[in-house]
Amino acid sequence: MRLTATLELARDLDGPALVALPLALARAGEDRVVATVAVPIGALPPGDYVVRGVIRLEDGTTGRVVRTHRKVAR
Repeated sequence: MRLTATLELARDLDGPALVALPLALARAGEDRVVATVAVPIGALPPGDYVVRGVIRLEDGTTGRVVRTHRKVAR
């Protein structure tokens, strides 16, 4: 089944995406896919951000993986 994946960067869990980038997908076995993307965070101010990986299957099914990223001031 075909799938697409997007990475979203937001200020909070359900907030609007500040950045949405398509993920590059590579098959890593029969039942495994690796998703990668470079996220340009240089211009973002320091603080906590929510990184959401959103997976969409061609039948409309979606899934989401969420992690927190903290950018510190230097």
